[in-house]
Amino acid sequence: MRSDRRTIRSKPLAAELQDQIRCHTQDALAELRDLIPRLEALAPRGSWLPGCVLLTSQEVGAPDCTRADPFLAVGLTLRPDLVAELAPEAEPLVGPALGVAKADEDLLDAVLRLLHLVERPRDFPVLSPGLEREIHWRLLTGPLGTLVRQVGRADDRFALVRRATRWIESRYDQPIRADDLARHIDVSVPTLNRHFREVTTMSPVQYQKQLRLQRARILLAAAPDDIAAAAHTVGYESPSQFSRGYRRLFGLSPSEDARRRASSSP
Repeated sequence: MRSDRRTIRSKPLAAELQDQIRCHTQDALAELRDLIPRLEALAPRGSWLPGCVLLTSQEVGAPDCTRADPFLAVGLTLRPDLVAELAPEAEPLVGPALGVAKADEDLLDAVLRLLHLVERPRDFPVLSPGLEREIHWRLLTGPLGTLVRQVGRADDRFALVRRATRWIESRYDQPIRADDLARHIDVSVPTLNRHFREVTTMSPVQYQKQLRLQRARILLAAAPDDIAAAAHTVGYESPSQFSRGYRRLFGLSPSEDARRRASSSP
């Protein structure tokens, strides 16, 4: 579930989550019901909306953020064995292979109860498995259940694409040929491209470009004046090609984006 912005934090995430939980102990769900619609009204079109759940097999970049405008999210790695156990009990659904959907109150409630256990280490090993199972069930029977169901199938397109994305991520700054990637996961190039696009909505080359640009943006946050070095580090030989791709993805040139983000920092 994601709020609307993110930041690099000076304190551990668990401690920050504990602080957040203490503030909403009396009626956390009532707070969320009131807060989420107001944040949605302020969120620009296409941004990460608060109170949503994102299910994906690919690496995704962080939303725009500063210390003054933080972003807080909770992540959970789905367990294929648990999905496979629960899937026969859930009705088959037809839905997207990747997407974002509103988190309903039952799912939010289960996640909040799991976060409450962060403050109770003695209870966590006993109670967290049941809550983790409930969260898997809520996701499996929710609007993105089709994607969740595929996690439990070790030999399907989801697993194939997961292997492909990991291979790309391990060498994202190097030239990648479709033939080499297809050979690595033992499929034909047409099969690779078809399954990859079905799961990620993009081609392997597009995925690599997006990954490069997301990494470059992180580098520019630390060194906003060294655009050429950031481009070279992530694998771009042409600064102009880097700038064009950056503008297409983020809506601003690297220098414009770096200045905007620097001016919004405290």
